[in-house]
Amino acid sequence: MTPPPPAPPGNSIPQTLHAPPSHTLAPCLYLTPLSPPAGAGHGHEARRNATAMGIRDPCSGLAFQAFTADDVNRTYAFRGGQYFRLDSQRDGWHSWPLNHTWQELSGLVDSAFSWDNKLYLIQGSQVYIYRVGPGYTLVQGYPRGLQEELGIAGADATFTCPHSAELFVINGNSLERVDLNQSPRSPRLEGSIRHEHVDSAMCNADGVHLFHGNTVHHYASVAELTMSPKPSPPQNVTAVLFGCPH
Repeated sequence: MTPPPPAPPGNSIPQTLHAPPSHTLAPCLYLTPLSPPAGAGHGHEARRNATAMGIRDPCSGLAFQAFTADDVNRTYAFRGGQYFRLDSQRDGWHSWPLNHTWQELSGLVDSAFSWDNKLYLIQGSQVYIYRVGPGYTLVQGYPRGLQEELGIAGADATFTCPHSAELFVINGNSLERVDLNQSPRSPRLEGSIRHEHVDSAMCNADGVHLFHGNTVHHYASVAELTMSPKPSPPQNVTAVLFGCPH
């Protein structure tokens, strides 16, 4: 299996969440199955194996914990200790373990965002910060506590929009804003959203995208997100991102 190549600086990230016209359903066939344990098909081991397969299968419909794009336009989806590159289709949509790209990282990424040529990966009450270049280099002294770094105790989802120093933090149906240029940082209430819970969020040139389970909701801007009287129409994540049947 060939590792995913670094994207050249001129490569553009997906400006919308629509699958490219040339995309086919073949990527779902690229998954390398795990070796079935003894007694597969019965009990806990079979369920665990099926879950591991689902995490690595782009068409499984399992929820993603985080999405983000860095400053050189590499776009990632995180799920269950694995990640997918969304801006590159070479060799199909493979999943990769986190330490394939971020050597110090393992476990789950709860939320993520990018700012100032750095990638922020949040795990529980800690944040890892990586400098963005041809690869990723962990900033010395990290991970650190979220409270110390961002002034927040935790987050269901986080996102920054392109060329903005404003971090948006979602907890339940509350949306807070953190000015990343400030020190120390502290959140301010931006408003409420018409979603009781979201698993992850991302903002790109097309707007704000909120993910819950296998559905994604699109809003043209943060203002539209907070002013909308009801959730925007849901779309199927696997169909939109990976061209999977649904």
